[in-house]
Amino acid sequence: MDYENLPYPNLIQEYAKRNNHAFFREPVGNRSADNLRKLPSTVVEKLVEKHAPTFGPLSPVYKNVAGQFGTQQLTFFRENRGSVDHGLGRDNEDEYECAKFNILRHPRPDDHNNPAYCTAKGPVTGLNDAYLKLAHYPNVPGTVMSAPLLPRYEPVSEPHDRKDGHFQMPKAAQPSAFTRVLTTTELCEKLMLEMGHRWEDLSNFSRTCQTVMYAFDNASTRVDLLQNEFLGLHKTDEQIQKEQARGWKSTRASATMLIISNIRGKYQEAEGGEDPPNQYGYPAAPKGMYERLPATGRIPHPWMLLKSVDLCGPQMKFLHLHAVPNIDANLLRRCLRGLPNLEVLGVHNCELLHFGMSMEVLRVVIHHNKEPGFKRVRSDFSPFYYTGPRRYLKDFRGEYGVIPSDPGTVETRRAVAAVLSTVIPMAVENGIDWFSPGTGMRQFLERIPFALGTGRYILEAIHNIHRFETRIIHDLEKKELPEHTFLQLRDAMRRTLNSDLVLAVNGRSMDSKILNATMTRGLDFHLVTCAFCHIQLPAYFYTTQSCSRQQDQIECCGCQLRTLLDYQVDNFFQQKRETLRLIFNDPSFTGMKQYLDGTRLATVTEIYDPAFPFWEVAATPKREFLDAVAAGTTGGILILDQRPGPEFPARYKKVLIWKERAIDAWEYANANIDDARDSINGEIAKGRDMIRYLDDLNLNVATAAQARANTDAADKAEQYVNQKLAVLGEGQMVGKHGTTIAPSWSLEIEKYSQLVAAQVGLLENKGPFPIWNNVADAFW
Repeated sequence: MDYENLPYPNLIQEYAKRNNHAFFREPVGNRSADNLRKLPSTVVEKLVEKHAPTFGPLSPVYKNVAGQFGTQQLTFFRENRGSVDHGLGRDNEDEYECAKFNILRHPRPDDHNNPAYCTAKGPVTGLNDAYLKLAHYPNVPGTVMSAPLLPRYEPVSEPHDRKDGHFQMPKAAQPSAFTRVLTTTELCEKLMLEMGHRWEDLSNFSRTCQTVMYAFDNASTRVDLLQNEFLGLHKTDEQIQKEQARGWKSTRASATMLIISNIRGKYQEAEGGEDPPNQYGYPAAPKGMYERLPATGRIPHPWMLLKSVDLCGPQMKFLHLHAVPNIDANLLRRCLRGLPNLEVLGVHNCELLHFGMSMEVLRVVIHHNKEPGFKRVRSDFSPFYYTGPRRYLKDFRGEYGVIPSDPGTVETRRAVAAVLSTVIPMAVENGIDWFSPGTGMRQFLERIPFALGTGRYILEAIHNIHRFETRIIHDLEKKELPEHTFLQLRDAMRRTLNSDLVLAVNGRSMDSKILNATMTRGLDFHLVTCAFCHIQLPAYFYTTQSCSRQQDQIECCGCQLRTLLDYQVDNFFQQKRETLRLIFNDPSFTGMKQYLDGTRLATVTEIYDPAFPFWEVAATPKREFLDAVAAGTTGGILILDQRPGPEFPARYKKVLIWKERAIDAWEYANANIDDARDSINGEIAKGRDMIRYLDDLNLNVATAAQARANTDAADKAEQYVNQKLAVLGEGQMVGKHGTTIAPSWSLEIEKYSQLVAAQVGLLENKGPFPIWNNVADAFW
């Protein structure tokens, strides 16, 4: 969905007119305010201007002279952040940010979902109604796309030929400026190679007209994981010749421009069609479905991928992996070892590569680029985005983006900023751009529910901190200033840069005393060091519990987020990761060749064991072995299901190690994923019965202590039920007694709606607390 095309009220413009203290950016220019007075520059700020002119001023501090706030001093995010542009901004920054909070992106079934929030109360119509119908995407009929960069149908020539799933406009009405260029395969490949490492730019360009999209599809090779077919890329020339001799249409597709993804088939509507929408226009829960491959059906994918790389790796220049389920950082590293000529790599929305794996993926790319004899690869990475379970399920609690459930332990805004503080410096030092507008990572970060208008400035604050530590501070050292002056300047500039980061994450100005306290020990500037990732950040990015530990146990929010993501249970995550681990869990797999072609000699005990799947893992196919026996080229006693006996040569007793590992993984996935749903549903039913029983006990308890004990037991049972629902992908977990802390889109859009309603006078605030709070409460 294109944010810019959505109708929205621009709340940032309203902040420019009033309530400046509720926004994080400095109230200068068109955002100036009568009730705020900027404090005069200090001596230190003048020294900074003299010795580091590219740095910009120190953090602006304003005194709030409004009566209801007394003499409070507020610190704002700097408007002037120096003369260096990191290329992170957009021309339409405010409009783009506000459009994210359009209610049609996360509509509610019990509301009119009016995109203006405050005027018409009737049901939405026209384009807004079309957006509303996407509430249950992709489980909706008539979708135009079946995979990234892949339209479902060919373009139509006349308007009357259009059906559900076709583009709105006929081909004749599409722009024709690029037609001649794009219909030339070589030129189209050049365009894809030029833009392929910037996924948002590539996908946006593909939607300029149907010609572009179909040209990209024709210039690339598409592997459909749902069909378990790699288009012959994983087959040797000998295998292809044998299949052709049998009359099969066996070929090998081009591997130069390769896109691997699921191709969603046609939506299978239920008998009788879908139910009508409710009174607000919100669509009913879909009754149809798309074809899905079970976990056991995905076991061959890692081998097919590595075999394709082994056979066709030198020809690959462009490789995109979209929503590939069985791939992690280790498998990606194995693939890159066989791709010496790869120029573009895109890894997007793969389930086992969550945001906490960003550093691991980055290290894989950096290591590849340093390998001699390999071309430098331009990469892009989009971590897996968690939309939450289907919205019509009663246990849906919110879309958090970076985490599947909110157990009430990690404030994701602070955690994401902490992780980025480790990833961005390494990316910048190695010339890797993942964060400018148009990249897949930036698109992922734009989808996280940060506070209004803060996403770009969080990235910019981290870039500025890195630039200071690697350049500006060294320039100051060369000036040979007096030690006292140097330390004063260094600490003041570091405090300013870290204040910018805190304010951008917080999403509003902060009391100067509270802000400074997060970076002060005694009277000196001090940052807290994480014992695990070794990043130095203000105490704002640590929980109180973590800061109270010994130095070697202090953990930042970013490391807490990584731990939460690594040990999540939602949607069988642990079982899926264990399945992939079992595929490669063998000490003989020291390289790609050992995995693809490694064999061992089956023992006599194994051959005589009916439970051992000899022919499923044998290096010599059964048919080839029996043909050799019939031809008399070998002989001996056949045992069990015609297995080679002791007299046969050793070559007939060899088994492929990768097939053994695949069978182990298949059995595990079948037992713990595909066939586990019935047993988990039984556990959920028992847990709900226990909750009802404990609730009934509370109706006739003798003491308050007994009632509390029953309530605690019921809460534990409810947490267990929520956990099992999360494992099935049909619910989300929360903390003890329903505690949550991570911002979700539904909650943020609701806050945005209330703020807009208050601005136009539809909502009057008569309570003791200001209504302008648009961020999660602090917890440090």
